[in-house]
Amino acid sequence: MKTSLTQLFLSTLLMLISGASLAQKVDLDKHRMELQVTQYPEVKLSDKYQNFGATVSLQGATGNYLDKGNLENQIRLSGFQRKSDSPDIHISYTVQSMEIVESNVTESKEERKDKAGNITILYSYSGRVTARFKAFTVIKDNLADTIILKETPREMTESPYLSKVFATRSEAEGHLRNNMDNIKTELLKRLVDRKISSINSYLDQKYGYPLVSKAVYIQHLDSKKHPEYEKALENFKIIKENLSMIKGNEPIPDQVKNNLLSTLDYYSQLTSKYNPTEKHEGRLVFMGYYNTASIYFILEDFDNMNKAIVEIAKDPKLKKEVKYFEEESQKILKVFEREHTNSLHYINPREVKGQ
Repeated sequence: MKTSLTQLFLSTLLMLISGASLAQKVDLDKHRMELQVTQYPEVKLSDKYQNFGATVSLQGATGNYLDKGNLENQIRLSGFQRKSDSPDIHISYTVQSMEIVESNVTESKEERKDKAGNITILYSYSGRVTARFKAFTVIKDNLADTIILKETPREMTESPYLSKVFATRSEAEGHLRNNMDNIKTELLKRLVDRKISSINSYLDQKYGYPLVSKAVYIQHLDSKKHPEYEKALENFKIIKENLSMIKGNEPIPDQVKNNLLSTLDYYSQLTSKYNPTEKHEGRLVFMGYYNTASIYFILEDFDNMNKAIVEIAKDPKLKKEVKYFEEESQKILKVFEREHTNSLHYINPREVKGQ
């Protein structure tokens, strides 16, 4: 009889301990990770277009302030080889003129009151210079002998150069006078860099294949005393490590796929082990389905991703998460349909391997 009572007591105690363990507080963190993919162009050029070239023309005095060769190297068309002579696509950028539209000294004053109530006015001075320039771009398709884009000269004004603060007006004026060439160089370089960045964005959006980062979110257990913590951390590290090995311009390696898929066994266990209707246990269930959806999103398996978000959608508080998966996957599927592909990890035939 004693033995039976002892066994019953121990059994009950183990159940209570187990129940208390499962009901522990659960804190989750959502970690943003970066997945490298290829961005497809609006206009798909045939594979006969292999390269591009760029020339910069500096008219008038602008050549005194800018490095022509450096600017030419800044212009790019992602996914295409650079070629100097007779390129398939040619970008011509001309800087026509530059002028200083404002050069003056501004005065500032500050009132200071001492303990006796006496007020002292302190004056300070700084130099201010604003420049503007005109430039235009011409993009030509040499293979078809047609002009793709021809801008009229566009005027741009740069946010002003502001000097350090000086104690006297004459010091500020002297600073502008002695450093005007350097100031012109700084202002013109800012203007031209901004314009070249705009040219590159246009080219990549229209015809290029830039490698870009897409946000991926992984849930991680932040409760270090929880019995699931070590196992959750182990799988989180597997995802993070393998995500960094994915490249936008080559297929996802089979080993990386296998490593990511191996974590699904753990997340599946969470969804069956814990009670989705209990406050803290439900968070672990959510983590299981959420990370499952994220892994299938990374692997571009949207059918299985959708099965996971069906489970996530059962919690009305998670509408935002469901919407993210649905909207992002729909954007990608539209690209797949347009490009007749099934992956954002694009092997560009124009790329020279090994360089």
